[in-house]
Amino acid sequence: MHGGVPPMVLRDLMQDWQPEHHQEIFDLIELKSEKDEQYRHILSANLRHVTLNLANEVAQLTPPDSQIRDIEPLNELFRSTLNRCDKNIVQAA
Repeated sequence: MHGGVPPMVLRDLMQDWQPEHHQEIFDLIELKSEKDEQYRHILSANLRHVTLNLANEVAQLTPPDSQIRDIEPLNELFRSTLNRCDKNIVQAA
């Protein structure tokens, strides 16, 4: 999956947060699962604070370099592996 976002587990993402935030988030997820998209919920002051801190941290991140790299060495490795495997298959037959 080139360029995609790998699967994530919410509990793993929240491991650095205070445990009291965990339950509030899980309760909110459960509540929202029973509501439609029009439902609005007012977050606690504590959760608003955590959310704003997280948003500020993310805003300061620098995206990774997106320049295309020379992948020919990887292509050559792939070709040589295919050739070696192909020869092994032919010899085994």
